[in-house]
Amino acid sequence: MVRLVDSPAPVPGPGEVVIETAISALCGSELKTYRGAGMAQGNSGHEAVGTVVAIGQGVLNLQVGQRVGASAISGCGACSYCAKGQYTWCRDRKFYGNMHAERFVAAANACYPLPADLAWEAAVLITGDGLGVPYHTAVKLAAPEIQTVAVFGVGPIGLGNVLMQSHFGRQVIAIDVVPERLQAAQALGASAVVNAQEVDPVAHVRM
Repeated sequence: MVRLVDSPAPVPGPGEVVIETAISALCGSELKTYRGAGMAQGNSGHEAVGTVVAIGQGVLNLQVGQRVGASAISGCGACSYCAKGQYTWCRDRKFYGNMHAERFVAAANACYPLPADLAWEAAVLITGDGLGVPYHTAVKLAAPEIQTVAVFGVGPIGLGNVLMQSHFGRQVIAIDVVPERLQAAQALGASAVVNAQEVDPVAHVRM
């Protein structure tokens, strides 16, 4: 069930900002919840872009009127994980949701400035899971000896991986059981596709 509710206007705390939502993306986990196959997560929405409209105490890296993408997870900034940019592993991480609202609060250290000429539709893909996760995956695999990558499951994030790995010049083998997704993977640059209902995908990749 989806409800539209009125909420108090958000107020930023120290180190936080309020963002006026331009676009928020629907995550697959939210669709699963909507369809009755997942657990409700309270105020949903964790992939959004917009304009900073209020700044909390101590925020120096952002200003009112700035276009930003916002991550839903903010790390402590002091632990070994945060030092490596692995904020999702921070033991003191904080989760910010409610990004489907007209305005929402986000941690200033989890916001990414956006250029003025970048369309909101592209921005939400780049800063959210759609292309943000695939980009980081491609960067982590950035070794000369890695020339071929197999992507198991080409739903939205998997297709993003096909696109990004292809962009980095790698041969991509897309694996799924849904023909339409395999067709989409080919259109986005996969050099080969494997239907896992027809052949053993691991054995096929190793050939």
